[in-house]
Amino acid sequence: MLLDHVDGRPDLRNRKLTARTLLMSMAVGVTALALISEIGLRHFAGLGDPVTVTNDSSCGYILTPNQHKRRFGKWMSVNQYGMRSGPVSPNKFGGVYRILLVGDSILYGTSQVGQEQIFATLLNRELPAVTHRSLEVLNASAGGWAIANEADYIRSRGTFRSDLVVLVLNSGDLPQPRASINEGNDAPRGPYACAWCEVWARLIKPKITSVGRSQNDPGTQLRADPIQTANNLRLLDRFESTVTVAQAKMGIIFIAFRKYVPEGAQQSAPSELVAWSEHKHVPLLDLTSCQSNVPTGELTIDGVHLSAAGNRIVATAIERNWRRLDPAGT
Repeated sequence: MLLDHVDGRPDLRNRKLTARTLLMSMAVGVTALALISEIGLRHFAGLGDPVTVTNDSSCGYILTPNQHKRRFGKWMSVNQYGMRSGPVSPNKFGGVYRILLVGDSILYGTSQVGQEQIFATLLNRELPAVTHRSLEVLNASAGGWAIANEADYIRSRGTFRSDLVVLVLNSGDLPQPRASINEGNDAPRGPYACAWCEVWARLIKPKITSVGRSQNDPGTQLRADPIQTANNLRLLDRFESTVTVAQAKMGIIFIAFRKYVPEGAQQSAPSELVAWSEHKHVPLLDLTSCQSNVPTGELTIDGVHLSAAGNRIVATAIERNWRRLDPAGT
């Protein structure tokens, strides 16, 4: 026994036990921290369970119907038709003036702006006082949609007996080709296995690799493409024809990308779009002037997509200029 003490075997055995205990304690601590952070990310940020999109044979993809999610403390609801709106009856009630807004991520509002803060919801709540009539505003939109996707949405689903169909366009729309579910939107098709999986896939990985960068919304990129622009003008013809056949009126709201607009600019809608609207007698409300005097950081999240304050500014501008967009709707 004395020899054991002399050659240090008990001390070596004790050191091994101490190291093993320390490693086990560290493993337990890391596991507990991971579980606690996972619960926190899911409960407080809604990570792991994002708003999703699904394939659509007609318009490429739509928001997955019947979703109700809480993300970053903001509630988002998608109805049975893939709209970021409350439940909609295909047949409107008597006396109700129905307005269908159709657009991309600018209209959708992103997951960083809550349902009650996007301008479609603000208009639904406030336009009755402006028009002095009972009305409802529907929001058919998806991140990355191009004019082709939007035209196919109303062609395949109709106008929901709307009295007015408003196409919400922006600085990147006229030259943008049709978007598919694999490009043009950053919404996944299903939930993630864990909250940290989403953090990695959507926040960390795209910043350190090229993977995922192709998912950036092509509609937020300014480009010159005369051929695609001409094609989209023909699609506007088809959009307007679908609306007319449904015995509704059409209007256009143009929302500029603030980061590309000089301070004080009064209008920035493409000349081709202005000419088309004049030729077709479709009212065009260019909101550039209400945006250009507001600093980019106050109006938008990223220079393009509207913040909650930006949505408020846009809603107010639409309400103040409603007669220009819909002269017979008041």
